[in-house]
Amino acid sequence: MSSAERIDTQEYLRLKSENQRLEQELRQLRHRSPPETILGMRDMLLVVGLSGEVTYANAAAQTHFRLGREAMLGKPLTALSSEDLDGLTLSGLVRDAGAVHAPLSLEVTSRGASELNARAFCITASPTPTGVQLLISDRSNLRRVESALARYISPKVLESVLKSGVDPYQASKYELSVLFADLRGFTALSSQMRAEEVKKLIDEYLTVQIDIVIQEGATLDKIVGDEVMALFGAPLPAEDHALWAINTALKMREGHRRLMALWTARGLHPCPLGIGINSGEMVVGHIGSKQQMNYTVLGHSVNVGARLCAAAQGGEILISNRSFELAKEALAQNPASIWRAVKFVRGKPVNAKGIAEPVQTVSVVEA
Repeated sequence: MSSAERIDTQEYLRLKSENQRLEQELRQLRHRSPPETILGMRDMLLVVGLSGEVTYANAAAQTHFRLGREAMLGKPLTALSSEDLDGLTLSGLVRDAGAVHAPLSLEVTSRGASELNARAFCITASPTPTGVQLLISDRSNLRRVESALARYISPKVLESVLKSGVDPYQASKYELSVLFADLRGFTALSSQMRAEEVKKLIDEYLTVQIDIVIQEGATLDKIVGDEVMALFGAPLPAEDHALWAINTALKMREGHRRLMALWTARGLHPCPLGIGINSGEMVVGHIGSKQQMNYTVLGHSVNVGARLCAAAQGGEILISNRSFELAKEALAQNPASIWRAVKFVRGKPVNAKGIAEPVQTVSVVEA
């Protein structure tokens, strides 16, 4: 056996021993650590030696870089490359972490990717006596969820959605509640005002309504002119979605009453608010095209909610019979769960497109 062959054999045995030690440490870590610290199936773990060579690569890393373990071991980190990760970037982070003798983290997003297939990674380099450990966590799905929902819900609710693992890009069908609210007489009023005055009024109105929707933890679906559309029970399903929508509507109406008092004091004709709520099965998800995507709901129950809003008088909250039945069940379990004492009064039936029989309605009246 030549001296070169003996050196290669010794290096192989050293790497094999190091790999066995690391695997043993990972097994012990899984037994000792709480669940949230265990590597996910898509998390990559690389160990880089003092000379910049790869001395360990877990299965996720092998899959990502499309190389077998033997092909990766001993390979310079700078030589690793994929569509989303560059070995030079990884090597730079390793070098910086080694220089400061402390863990360093870096977030990397793949270039040129669309919102639908963007890849995002959180990379942490932790120095060890024999080199640096690289933990590469795939955050792509989290980034997609944040991108899909950050505009529609409060940070607190977004945090709950991220923890739940719900994917808003995956459409689903289940029962929830939808609320529509818009002003009565605003079109006629705005036709008599200058553009900047119209903008000031609509901004004041929307600020009040959107703040209430977000504070109540609901999902702001969309704004069309002076119409506000909100969802209750999406993206996270909720058993009390109907009562939740009614409570929010009561606060929206109260907030608008205070705003109308300010408008009246400024010499403006007040425009009352009409609100419609319906509960039923809807398709919910991130829907649209590559040019325009929105988190929204589809289905007949959505259209019924819009019709109820159109039929509501100024200052009225008009709900469907289904929403009333669900709210009544919730109140039977907890009478104190209503925000303000109310009476449910049978309203006039409303004709809705696609339904032969008129929709039975209930008006929510303050007691």
